Amino acid sequence: MVLQFFLKSKKKLRAPLFIPATVISLIGILSISGLASYVSSQKSARDGRRKTDLETIRQALELYRADNNGQYPNEPITASCDSSIGFTTSGGCAVATGGDWSSSGGLKLGLVPNYLIKLPVDPINEFSGIYSYSNYYLYDVICDYDSNLYCGGENQVTPSYFDCTGKGCCAYQLSTGLESTRKGYSICGL
Repeated sequence: MVLQFFLKSKKKLRAPLFIPATVISLIGILSISGLASYVSSQKSARDGRRKTDLETIRQALELYRADNNGQYPNEPITASCDSSIGFTTSGGCAVATGGDWSSSGGLKLGLVPNYLIKLPVDPINEFSGIYSYSNYYLYDVICDYDSNLYCGGENQVTPSYFDCTGKGCCAYQLSTGLESTRKGYSICGL
């Protein structure tokens, strides 16, 4: 009888050790999946802000155009990049400096302070490389020439053709990259 009691009590001791190990494993698995969901939701939230920011700039550009004989803000002839990471006259956005929209760029001069208090800046706002995915906002204006731009939301496959020859600054493209899809996103105006 004493032997049976001793054997039963050893079996009872094994069960409590197994249960905490199982619970800890389950908590770890749930934590990892929760972290992945959290990171994904943060990317989606930043992408939502990017789309909203570009729409805010678009609305201000349309107000500017209505007040300026159908013209959008011009960029200096020497502009190579007017973006939320800075402004440069050569080398493109890879060498842009300033960390914000440049006061020498046409977009900021045209919109701030009459149409926007301040131009929005991408939540990450960095240039990752010419052929890699980057997080910043870019303004391209088409003045007195024709051009093809990939425009119209995500997954741009077909370029839109804009002919501004003799029409001044009649079209623009605002663009950025989306984290969740790793694709470009753009809004165009004509």
